[in-house]
Amino acid sequence: MTRAHLPMAVAFSWVVATPLLAVEQEAHERWVQANQAHDSGNYAAALDAYRALLADGYASSPLYYNVGNAELRSHHLGAAIAAYRHSLSLDPRNADARANLESARKRTHDALVPPGPSATARSLLFWHYALSGRELLAASLGTYVTFWLALLWRRLRAGSELAGWIAVTSLVALLLLGGSLLVRHVAPEGLVVVVSPSASAHTGTRADSSVRFVLHEGAEVRLLEHEGDWARVALPDGQQGWIAMGELVAAK
Repeated sequence: MTRAHLPMAVAFSWVVATPLLAVEQEAHERWVQANQAHDSGNYAAALDAYRALLADGYASSPLYYNVGNAELRSHHLGAAIAAYRHSLSLDPRNADARANLESARKRTHDALVPPGPSATARSLLFWHYALSGRELLAASLGTYVTFWLALLWRRLRAGSELAGWIAVTSLVALLLLGGSLLVRHVAPEGLVVVVSPSASAHTGTRADSSVRFVLHEGAEVRLLEHEGDWARVALPDGQQGWIAMGELVAAK
């Protein structure tokens, strides 16, 4: 069972740090208890504990990974797939989450290609898909500092050619990394997973409207928009339909 590393709060004095560390210790104890419930086969209790940690802001790739495992063992295929996708959004290199996601997908009924970038896009924009949001932010800040330090170095060394190359390289990297952050913030990829045994996609936002197609638990589709209690989704072949929001869960 994977163990999460819950971030410890940074404090400026022992007076401030003591209560913060106590909160982190309490969260760690809850995490351990949730894992124990999972290992003993009490998946319902484990899920309740994991969800409480998520609600309190302790989201992490290992936590979502454990949620996915508990959902899968509870026979909640759609919820498990969504959890594994959340895990990978926080750590795209989580090999365990990726392996379990692929395994879960093999249990789905619909022969749909999961939404995602092409192999070519993954190769050309490797940094965009290989780094988490936090990693992109850290890399952007690092290249920003490097750019200005290189400019300062070039100014002090009377036009150093090496400093100029470092400045240009870091500027290009900053534009690429910053662009990825902007795309994730302004135009996040909308994905949903079917969590009900079957979900009918209608021509409109009424249950008595015509049915265009039917999806089954675990199907991953693109979310185009939502209106009230309905979501308009799209299949890889371009078909679109409205599905009740209660039959879907958001994924990343």
